[in-house]
Amino acid sequence: MESRRVRLVLVAAGRERRQRAPLLLPGLTLGLLVLFLAMPGSVEQKAQAVLHGLCAQRPSHSLGFGGNLLPLDARMTGIYGGYAVAMAYLVVHRRMRAFRLPGRPVLAALAAAVAAMAVDGGNSLLVDLGWTSLYQPDNRLRLATGMLTGTALAVILCFLLATTLWRRNDWERATVERPRELLAIALWQAPLAAVLLSGVGAFFAPVALFLVAAALSVVAAMALVVVLLVGRRDRGFDAWADLEGWGAAAAVLGVVAMGALAG
Repeated sequence: MESRRVRLVLVAAGRERRQRAPLLLPGLTLGLLVLFLAMPGSVEQKAQAVLHGLCAQRPSHSLGFGGNLLPLDARMTGIYGGYAVAMAYLVVHRRMRAFRLPGRPVLAALAAAVAAMAVDGGNSLLVDLGWTSLYQPDNRLRLATGMLTGTALAVILCFLLATTLWRRNDWERATVERPRELLAIALWQAPLAAVLLSGVGAFFAPVALFLVAAALSVVAAMALVVVLLVGRRDRGFDAWADLEGWGAAAAVLGVVAMGALAG
């Protein structure tokens, strides 16, 4: 009787722990935002310093907002911005526990997206070297191919996180179920693309902060996967609340990595 009572208490405690909202990671995120805003310098200067290790930041390849240049060039802006929006789509549609890889048509479309960016980047390199190119590079095309690759990055990271984090996954669902979902993700990205191409100065600070957060989320997600695999803690979590300590540690590692690269 006593052992049964103990088991019931443990089960109830486990349920309460899984149901409570994680607080450590949101608190850390807010703290990093406050620290960033409190640092000396303009938003443009601070964002460029933070993201310098991830991008060459060439002015001719970057999008401008009222005289200010984004801290990432157009292609990298597309990658990180497209990733953030695509990942938001996958979270909203509950794919963070999807255990199956997308089907071949989806994988082929994602591979074609990455190939399109590679072709555009190679063409841009030919122009920079003064050699004969296929066409004249354009920041709008850099942004578009970057967003396509950002979608592929989001699908890959979502699958890695789903198969690394959770003890119980949805074995019936794929990260992306069918090719038309890629079109839905592109429609989600369209408002961001419109803002990025608008050049309206009022958008600069929010977009710069968004890009810093998006880049940090990518680096932190990669760090989390590596740390869990190396520490043999993969597939050991039931709910987001169980993960908050590891997620906060990964975010700190992401900050350290970005700082080291920028330095």
